[in-house]
Amino acid sequence: MVKRALSLFLAALILVSCVHVVLKKTYTVSGTISDCYSNDSRLLFSGVNVKVTDNRKKVILDGPLPIVQTIPYRYSLTGIPSGEYDFAFGGEYYDVEHYNVKVTADKNLDVVLSPKDIFEFDTDRVFFKSRDKVQEFSVTNVSGKELPMIIHADPRISAHILNITPQSCTLAPGETKLVTIKISRLRTELGLTEGSLSISDNNDWDYISIPVAIETTRKDYMAKLVGTVSDVQGNPLKDVLIYGNGFGKAAFTDENGFYCMDEIPYRSSFFINALSEFHEEQTSGPHAFSVDDTEIDFTLVPCQYHLSLDLDEIDFGTGSVSQSHSPETIVLGVTSNNDVQLILSVQVRDSSSFEQLPVPGLSISPATGLISTPFQIVFQLYRNTSNVGNYNLTVLLKTDYAGAYLLPLRINNIP
Repeated sequence: MVKRALSLFLAALILVSCVHVVLKKTYTVSGTISDCYSNDSRLLFSGVNVKVTDNRKKVILDGPLPIVQTIPYRYSLTGIPSGEYDFAFGGEYYDVEHYNVKVTADKNLDVVLSPKDIFEFDTDRVFFKSRDKVQEFSVTNVSGKELPMIIHADPRISAHILNITPQSCTLAPGETKLVTIKISRLRTELGLTEGSLSISDNNDWDYISIPVAIETTRKDYMAKLVGTVSDVQGNPLKDVLIYGNGFGKAAFTDENGFYCMDEIPYRSSFFINALSEFHEEQTSGPHAFSVDDTEIDFTLVPCQYHLSLDLDEIDFGTGSVSQSHSPETIVLGVTSNNDVQLILSVQVRDSSSFEQLPVPGLSISPATGLISTPFQIVFQLYRNTSNVGNYNLTVLLKTDYAGAYLLPLRINNIP
């Protein structure tokens, strides 16, 4: 009798347990899933998995994460019984993120994933300084598998990029590629233009991006001229004057015959001149204006004649513009190593910009014309028609067949 009663009790207990299992309610856990860097739709969801484990370490779900909506991306996990669980999200390109969740009703769980290192750069930023047109950086595949690499620029900088090499390729595990970027300066506004380059796969999913900045100043819209000056034997010539009208500057060659002039203002075309005491003047041009560095070399022919000047400078010293009524005169004597007729040109130029300019109250005779050596050049200054100021100028004396000569011209006018 007792044995039968015990059997009936056990059968009833089993029935109650089964009914409880059958009637136990399940819930849905859902929410958004995003990338911690982009927070948008650039996740590689095809490689995201989810694993759900209860507090007894029993796995109740393990597989690909079901996506039910895009932009923003949402997932939905159904059939989760009440209880406490560890939700583990991760995948091929993302580190595993764990969420401890107590499920007693339908639950919203927003998930943020951190991407694994797939590519590495050798720099944190690609920066084009003023006048830079090319920059390089290295990309290394650190994912452990072969991956496609497609590089594209965002709209903020894409208009300024001429080309990217390579634009696309495939990188083996551990392989490093050198990426070269060339930009166009004429499309860039003054200031700093900032954007980024992204590395994507064949499905336009971004693996990683790198900031790019392009700095542009007024120098980027000005020419830079460089070159060398040598004689007919190829020997470099030192102290040759290089200038161009309207350049706003001049340059002298160094011991290697090299010269450099930058920040030449825009002009449709230009001529450039080389002057020396011992060589004939040479003019090169016309040259088309370019913001790229332009190299112009000169080969100078020796002069037949050479002049000797009896002054090293033209110095009128200090005088008052209100008290001086008669002209002050300085005479420059010029002789030649041979009796010869020369075509003469005497100009006053600014010492820094080397632009030709008139000096109030100063007359030069003769300033041009055909002369025979020896000869004299007379400088006369009427201070009462001059401006107050301290002038440090340059006299340029040019001749055919006898070279060109520079003399400092100093005038200090006081009230």
